[in-house]
Amino acid sequence: MSSLLTSLLTFLSSLLHSLPFFNPPSSTPLKTVLLGLQNSGKSTFLSPQTLHPPTLRPSTSTLQIGRRTFTTIDLGGQKNLRHIWKDYTPKSSIIIFIIDITTYSTSLPSLKNEFTQITNTFEGPIAVCYNKIDLMTSSPSIEEYKKMLIDDEEDDEDIKFFFTSGLKGEGVKDVFEWLGEKCDEGLE
Repeated sequence: MSSLLTSLLTFLSSLLHSLPFFNPPSSTPLKTVLLGLQNSGKSTFLSPQTLHPPTLRPSTSTLQIGRRTFTTIDLGGQKNLRHIWKDYTPKSSIIIFIIDITTYSTSLPSLKNEFTQITNTFEGPIAVCYNKIDLMTSSPSIEEYKKMLIDDEEDDEDIKFFFTSGLKGEGVKDVFEWLGEKCDEGLE
């Protein structure tokens, strides 16, 4: 009788642990660097309820999304601050590259240059977020934006493109969930 009870308890325990809300958070936070040109909405992406002055020095915050903990470093995007990006990217697990979709066409040369430097030196998942979609009047496809940013036609499994609104929180959870999944794949 006790072996039947033990088997039943083991089964119930494994069933409970398979449920997403029952799983405890991951013990190791994922080091995340938030990059993008100035005024792209990086700080708002992390904290939409707060008005943010321009980021002049690295600021760190912690987010809990599902089972994953993300330690994020928000780096300034002004031209005179971008040189510090290279000091933080090698120490991170993932990168979130935020692009202000409302100024995309005018900032494209700088975006391409910075993004190329990042992809040439960083090996890990990168989420490219076309931010401020709440301000868009037309809706080109994400593929059209992707083709403008990357010349290479080859798909990279470690780079994914998202439409987001940091202010309204649209798409933000999807970004972090995808990044968590990519990091889980890397552990297998």
